[in-house]
Amino acid sequence: MPKPKDPDRRHRGILLGLGGAGGLAFGVGLLLAPQRAWANLLLGNFFFVSLALYGPVFVALTYLFSGGWAVAFRRVPEAMGAYLPIGGGIKNLAAHNGQTHHSPPGPCAAAAAIARSTSASDGRAVGTSAAKDSGRPSMR
Repeated sequence: MPKPKDPDRRHRGILLGLGGAGGLAFGVGLLLAPQRAWANLLLGNFFFVSLALYGPVFVALTYLFSGGWAVAFRRVPEAMGAYLPIGGGIKNLAAHNGQTHHSPPGPCAAAAAIARSTSASDGRAVGTSAAKDSGRPSMR
């Protein structure tokens, strides 16, 4: 009689395969649109960190209000908090690497307007004391 396969081993292989597919998709995203890939990683991580924060809060509230009904269910919320260090590392990775993979912003509109209004001959802005020095009336 053949020995049945270990279900934990089969599930572990499925999960590793799905994780590898997700890593491959993230790598392709980095090549095609790095800003979007880092932003999506940060957003997805925020979702899972929010779920992980719910676990310890649930345990604390049931302990605070002496909720005896949640004793059998308690291990699940306690285990949810185990993702918090992993989520913090992913957040730091996505936040710092996401900033280095985009082009710096251009000059703001105010700086561009000032640069356009500067006279090429004397370097002063239009409408300043250059008109007073030449004897012409100022345009106020």
